[in-house]
Amino acid sequence: MRSEKVLAELRAKKQAFEESLRGLPKEFHLIPQEEHKQIVEVKGFLAEFLEAAGIELLAEKRYQKFTELTEALDRMALWKNKFSTESAGGPSDNVPLEPFNPAEDSIYYMTPSGMSLRLKTANLQEGLWSVVQQIAEKILFVGSEEVAEVPRIGFRVKEFFSDSGLDFYKRGNQIAAVFKHTEDGTYFSPDVHSGDRVNSIFFTR
Repeated sequence: MRSEKVLAELRAKKQAFEESLRGLPKEFHLIPQEEHKQIVEVKGFLAEFLEAAGIELLAEKRYQKFTELTEALDRMALWKNKFSTESAGGPSDNVPLEPFNPAEDSIYYMTPSGMSLRLKTANLQEGLWSVVQQIAEKILFVGSEEVAEVPRIGFRVKEFFSDSGLDFYKRGNQIAAVFKHTEDGTYFSPDVHSGDRVNSIFFTR
């Protein structure tokens, strides 16, 4: 009985949230054609780099190849932002922000439209193949009372993945919600990676 009550409450909250979105402006997240072409090239580069690096590498070789990878990505004009997030596993916002730890913190590269490539540095001991994560269609930065589309120190990252495109619902000039794109306006949640807080911004172009 208690579980049924909890489920009912969750359904009611979901319905209330969806009702709050009705009437809000909706935008389809459009990735510029040239940017999409560059991302395809990046995926090809990553596949070739990982293939050439091989799977079995000694620890010192893994770190050497990881450095080569980030240096190559740094040189690409596609990226608008490069930043890192702490590797604390989602602590309370009341906990002091951890300083950048090059051995553990994830590094992100972000395009002008908000696509993102995550390098999960903590996985380097398992090999480069475990470091390079799937490219997300959109990354947002969530603060206590604000959602930003550019990296901000102390804001948490949220990456969205979808096979059908994304719709943004906006309240004022802020994104209020992100759903998979559907022709009939049905609400379907995309796959999401909710990460830690931004603790360092390496460049903004």
